Amino acid sequence: MKGFVLVCYNNNQENNVSNTVLENYLSDSDFLYKKNKYENNLYDNVIGYQLYNNNELDESYGGNVLLTGECFGVFNDENKIKYSHKEYAELVEQSDKTEFVKLDSDGVFCVIDEDEIYFQNDITGIKKLFYYKDDNLFILSTSVPFLIRAVTKSWRIRKTSVLSYLCGRDVKWPYTFIDEILVLPPLSIANLSVDGLTLKSITFSELYNLERVNKFELKTDLYKSYKNQVCRREEEKIAVTLSGGYDSNCLTKLFLQSKPNSFTAVSLGYASKRVADKNIYDETVYAEKIAKKLKIPFKRYLINKLLFFELLEEYVSLIDQPGHDPSSNFILNKMLKKDGFELVVNGLGGDANFASKKYIKIAFFLHSIFSNNVLYYLSKLFKFRGPFTYFKYLKDFGNDIPTFYELYEKSLLFSSNIDSFISDEAKSLILRDSLSRKDYILNVKLKSKSFFDNYYSNTLLLNPCEYHASLTAERLNIKILIPFINVKSVLKVINGSHYNNINNREFEMEIFNGIDKDLLADKKSGFSFPYTEWMPPISEELFSYYEDLDYFDLDKDFDFRGFVKKYREDSVFSKSIKSNILIWKLLKVKKFVEINQLEF
Repeated sequence: MKGFVLVCYNNNQENNVSNTVLENYLSDSDFLYKKNKYENNLYDNVIGYQLYNNNELDESYGGNVLLTGECFGVFNDENKIKYSHKEYAELVEQSDKTEFVKLDSDGVFCVIDEDEIYFQNDITGIKKLFYYKDDNLFILSTSVPFLIRAVTKSWRIRKTSVLSYLCGRDVKWPYTFIDEILVLPPLSIANLSVDGLTLKSITFSELYNLERVNKFELKTDLYKSYKNQVCRREEEKIAVTLSGGYDSNCLTKLFLQSKPNSFTAVSLGYASKRVADKNIYDETVYAEKIAKKLKIPFKRYLINKLLFFELLEEYVSLIDQPGHDPSSNFILNKMLKKDGFELVVNGLGGDANFASKKYIKIAFFLHSIFSNNVLYYLSKLFKFRGPFTYFKYLKDFGNDIPTFYELYEKSLLFSSNIDSFISDEAKSLILRDSLSRKDYILNVKLKSKSFFDNYYSNTLLLNPCEYHASLTAERLNIKILIPFINVKSVLKVINGSHYNNINNREFEMEIFNGIDKDLLADKKSGFSFPYTEWMPPISEELFSYYEDLDYFDLDKDFDFRGFVKKYREDSVFSKSIKSNILIWKLLKVKKFVEINQLEF
C-alpha cells in the first residue's frame, strides 16, 4: 500500500474541504486509490482514501483500516512471506488499540471506530504521519502534498523550520515546514476522541526483553536474520546499491551468498571536475572494482549537471519537506524504475548499528556522573574533540539542564559557518523547537535498557536519511529494502550491545564473511552532488528572488544581505561547500513553495 488520506469535517466546514482538488491531484499524479465513507460520531463526514500499488487495487477489503507499507508477520513468525492488504488490515483490527501493534513491517495505519480514531506510525521510524486539526476539521495523511490539497486554505511555510534548515538540519517533529501541520513523533500512537487528541510514545526497550548473547551467537543470529529478509523477497529484478563504503559492500556480499543470480550491483555518481573540494563525487569507480572482483553484474549511473536540474522539479514535487537532501535517492530510484528494477536494496542504517561508539560511550558515561560545567571544562581541555564538541553549546540552554542528545542536536544545528548570519532571536526560536522534544528524549533515556538502545533510539529520531530513501522509492513505484533497520535485526544488535567491542566495523565484516576493505573509499561524500561547481552559476538569480521577496529580516532572523555580500566579495567563502549548500537549500525552499502554492 502506498499511503492514505483521512478527511474528517463537520458540515459547517464543507467550504473549507477540497476533496475534488485532492482527487484531481491524485489522478493527475497517477495514484491508484479507493474512496470510502465511514460512520463516526466525532464528525459529520469521514472520508478515507486508500492508495494502492498496481497489483493491490483489486484486493477486496471493506473494513475501517487505512494503512501503508509492507507487513511480513509478527515478531515470532520468521517463515511468513508477506501478508496481503486484507490480512495486514485484519491484524491491525484484532490488536489492542491502546497498545503498540508489534508487526515486522515498515507500516503505519489508521483505524476509524464509531467513537474514536486512532493511528500509529511504524516501529522502524522510516515512515511518518502528518496531521492538521481545528475544532471542526481533522486531516491525517502519509504525505504533506496530499494533506494540503485536502483543505481550502492559504498554507504558509514555517519560518522557524526554514531557519533551522539553513543552519544545518531539517525539522523532525512535531513541527513540519508548513504552519499548523504537525507530524506524529517516532514510535507513537495517537487517539482522537471527544476528549481531544492524546499521544502515547514508547521506546525500543518496551518491545523486547534484554538477553545476554555471546559474540558468536549474535553473529550467527544476525546473519540468519539478514538472509531471511533477503530470501523472503519475491521480486525478479533486484538492484543492490554499491558504493565505496562498508554497508553497501556487506549487503552485496549477503546477496552474493544468498541469491547469487538474482541481482545487479548498481552505483550512482556525479560528473564532477572536483575543482573546489576533495569530496568523492563519483563512487562508481570504487563500486566497479568491487563488482569486478566479485564477478557480479554491475550498472553505473553517472549524473551530469543538465540532467540533475531537469529532474529538480519532479524531485521537489514528491517530497514532504525540503529538509535534508534525498536528491541522490530520488535520482537513483528513478533511474532504476526506468530500467525495470522492481526492488532496490539500500545500506542505510549501518552506521547506527556498527560504526564505532567509543567516544560517544565515554561522553554518555561522563554526562551521567559529572555536571555539565565540568564536562564543558573537559571539552575545552580536549580542544572540543569528538563528541565533546557538543558541550560548548551549554550556555544556549540557560538554566535548563540539557540531555546529551539535546547538546548533540544543537551541535548539528549551529556547527557551520552559516549560523553566524542567524540572529540570537532566531536561534532561540530554533532551540525552542528542539526543547519541545525534551520529554520524549528523557523518556527514551529512562526506559532504555542499555547504552546502545538509548543511542539507537535517538539516532532514529535525529537522522532522516532512511525516511527519505523510503519515501522516494514509494512515490516512484519501486520497492525498497533497508535490512539494517529491520526491527528484528536491530533488537538483536541491541541485545548484544553490552559487549564492549561488538558494535564495530570489524564485527560487521565478520557477519558477512569479510569484504574487500582495501577497495573502499578513504573518504566519502555521502552521495552529495558537487555543490561548489553546480550552485555558483545559479546564485545571482536566487539572490535576486529573495531580495525582491524581502522575506528575511536582518535583525530578527537571517542576515541574508550580509551573506550575499560575503558570497560576492570573498572568493574563499563563495567556493566553500557550506556556503553553496546554503544556496542549494534556498533553491529547494523556493521550489517547494512554488510547487505546493504556499505563502512565505
